[in-house]
Amino acid sequence: MLRFNKNTKYHISCIGDPLIDVFLSKKTVEKAIIQNQPYIHDMNATTMIECGGSTNALVSASRLGVKPNFFVGCAGTDLFAEIIEEKLKQEAIDSIIHRMTNERTGSVVILLDDKIQDNNSRHFIVSRGASVKLREKMVPDSIYDAKILLFHGFTLLSDPERSTILSIIKKAHNKKPGIHIAFDPGDAWFVTHRRAEINQLFNHITIFLPNQHELYALTKTKNVNHAIMQLFETFPSLQLVVVTLGRHGSIGKFRSDKKTIMMPAQTNVVVKDATGAGDAYAGALLAALIKGNTLKSAMKIATKMAAYCISGIGAWHLPEKENEVEKSL
Repeated sequence: MLRFNKNTKYHISCIGDPLIDVFLSKKTVEKAIIQNQPYIHDMNATTMIECGGSTNALVSASRLGVKPNFFVGCAGTDLFAEIIEEKLKQEAIDSIIHRMTNERTGSVVILLDDKIQDNNSRHFIVSRGASVKLREKMVPDSIYDAKILLFHGFTLLSDPERSTILSIIKKAHNKKPGIHIAFDPGDAWFVTHRRAEINQLFNHITIFLPNQHELYALTKTKNVNHAIMQLFETFPSLQLVVVTLGRHGSIGKFRSDKKTIMMPAQTNVVVKDATGAGDAYAGALLAALIKGNTLKSAMKIATKMAAYCISGIGAWHLPEKENEVEKSL
């Protein structure tokens, strides 16, 4: 089990990218291009506009009753930034979102294929906008006043945000002894292209939350159990690894526990959109551990939260209240 600091102001804090997700029908976009139509009237072309990025896992934790949480990032001086701030407030997530003059709030256009409902059904067009402008002086010390400090791989892509993240993580244990550093890579591409930075940070990371592709990109070991043991042997500070395996469920292990936990995926789910499933799982897992659940119980709760997420569209398609997780599935 993990030991958490008591009497912290926040449960989970996060530095990252406050983004807006825009969901579009891939079929409609292709129709516009192929038929060279400047205007297409389609009521279902824009499915929804929703918040996304680094905020997703915090929302998942809040919906399980683990709050308040804290978020710091950069956005533009536009309506999207106002939407993000207001929605975070509604989720009991305190935030400092620096509004950058002459910059746009980051966004992700997600093209959905109506016929294929898996990871191959989506295409992402990313504009990180003002997110990359985050500097260390913009991050208050209250970011350390939490049980867990969470960050994601895409925050390591560009300076000055990359340098800010590296510095904040390296200082965390001195600023707040006992704080846990959780890392969710977000994509195997980030692991491959930011290997040097990630290796530096693993001297500070205590909780690692990859999917199987990200784990392989880091260890080059296809056997998940062997890869987990390789990480424990290489990085002494690492205490917990939980790997999501898509339709095959998830696998988790504490360094201090000889037993590995296998958790099957939820099967009674009609998948509409897999966007944010990993974030829903990560946030729910961390929240459940903070509440004192065993790893097995936490993984079960996280699995149900991820299943609920993929049964609708958008990363914030989550139960409104804690007791709805069980009822919904």
